[in-house]
Amino acid sequence: MNLRNPFPTALVALALVACGTVSELEHDKQAASRGDARTLADQSLDCSEGAACGQRHLLKGDACLHLAETGDASRWRCAADELETGLSLSEPPPGGERARWYANACEALRQLRDSERGAEARAANTRLGSCAERFAARVPGSVGARYYAANAGLAEVQMSRELPKETRCRTLARLAAGLDTGSGDPAFAGPLRQLAIDVAGTRSALGCA
Repeated sequence: MNLRNPFPTALVALALVACGTVSELEHDKQAASRGDARTLADQSLDCSEGAACGQRHLLKGDACLHLAETGDASRWRCAADELETGLSLSEPPPGGERARWYANACEALRQLRDSERGAEARAANTRLGSCAERFAARVPGSVGARYYAANAGLAEVQMSRELPKETRCRTLARLAAGLDTGSGDPAFAGPLRQLAIDVAGTRSALGCA
């Protein structure tokens, strides 16, 4: 094994890919600054590793999210997939910026779940629960992470009619207790109140004590 001669051709190729990804990222940032969401959302990304690649996926996901929120519901899957991929490759800086990206990823998954039915909806909800866990780990104390975790928990109860009533009621009681701690984030105050109402309604419908 000759460790002193590590396949120079492959190393050059990798360097060119990395350089190209950085150059393409700058192009994507310019498109984002122009508000050209459709160009970003419609492009195919051929990179799969590195921080610059992750940022490109985040920008594409953000563009898909914008298009979905402005009426094109077919973009929710793109938003969810691209934001998840981007966060797996590139960690946003701490603080509000990181919280925003995780909230966007979880929101895209929530909307994707609500647009699907059956197994597809359950799969999206499982991903939402995982997104909320990562959100909580990367942004400790986040109200948004608490909201999305509870939202996924409620949906799981509502979709798991095969589970015993007692199991579902215990889960709902736990969710209700977690939602009774108030909100320190005005952006989630309304959604948390509505979620608490939905949890209470589901408990009532099931006849939980």
